[in-house]
Amino acid sequence: MVTQNQTRLRGGMAFNGRPQNANFGNHSWLMNQLVAAGQGALDDFTFGLDDQAYAGARALIDAANGKSLSQAYRDRIAYEHARDQYYAQHYGVARTAGKIAGSVAQLAVGGGLGTIGKAGARIKQVTPMIGRELAALGGVGATGGVGGQAYSDAMRGRLSSLGDYAGAGLGGAAEGVMATRGQPGKASAAGGFVTSLAQDVLNGRRPSMMKAIENASAASLLGAAGGAVGRKVSERLPSQLPSLKGPLPVGYRPPLSKEILGESGSRARTWARGDKTVSANKERLYLDQGGFTRPDQRTLRGQHVESKYGIHADLTPRQKQAYRQLSLDYRVDQALPGDLGFLHGFFTGQAGYQMQDDWARKELDL
Repeated sequence: MVTQNQTRLRGGMAFNGRPQNANFGNHSWLMNQLVAAGQGALDDFTFGLDDQAYAGARALIDAANGKSLSQAYRDRIAYEHARDQYYAQHYGVARTAGKIAGSVAQLAVGGGLGTIGKAGARIKQVTPMIGRELAALGGVGATGGVGGQAYSDAMRGRLSSLGDYAGAGLGGAAEGVMATRGQPGKASAAGGFVTSLAQDVLNGRRPSMMKAIENASAASLLGAAGGAVGRKVSERLPSQLPSLKGPLPVGYRPPLSKEILGESGSRARTWARGDKTVSANKERLYLDQGGFTRPDQRTLRGQHVESKYGIHADLTPRQKQAYRQLSLDYRVDQALPGDLGFLHGFFTGQAGYQMQDDWARKELDL
């Protein structure tokens, strides 16, 4: 609580001194530069959680010595904030350099997380995406971006501006389109970068490249982490479900499997192309050169769809025969672990952006 005799320190205000008996800022010039840079790096890399962790640990020690835990934490976190503000005001260049280093570290860790799990490449027969599918991905991403902003507002107990929502939608659209590359961390980085710049512009602020880079790196870190989890979960799923005999219970839902993921991906792709799946009965499709195959789905427009899943998937000889038959409208889809990784990474990347944005707001309000 701020009394009439207290002045709350805020970003942009000069901080010309230190609290009485403070033990920061009294090192040599070089050491103060290093401390400022180190704190800037830690603050940026941890979204400011390093201050809370240190304050909490010290408050526990104070409480063990008889002080109120809640009061001890308030005192300790106020001290950490005052120290951040002091170094930001007096050693701003060094602190900014540290913040850049923290962002680079986030990108590096995100890049490492992006290698966890098997990504794989699609087989050459996979039908290329059309513009309508890319537009659908962008639209779904935009919806997710707006939803992420709304969820963040609900958690904060406030309502953002229309510019914030529009910027979140643009960033989400960029992230959705980037999904085709199968790298959740990079897709989240693009989404965070676009969201930050778009929100600045749409709210009438001068675009901050530094803020955009920080938000991109934070989104990349958590997006890559979510993508790694999604890929590992995907790899552990059974290839297909065992055959079930007898009538199924009312409301029965089969557990998730790679087969279901692949076929669900094909249904979504059919929808994105402006078509509709009308049969998934694996009906016989007779071929001109003899024999038949059983495509997984048939669409309203008469397209036959073969759904594959996994990095080791391949077409059978009959499926390749159907693929080569020009008179057939035969589409080949292949879902990969990275696709499920992207779904995980999209939401965790959104969380990374919002966490960085929250920390930036708090830093301005110290």
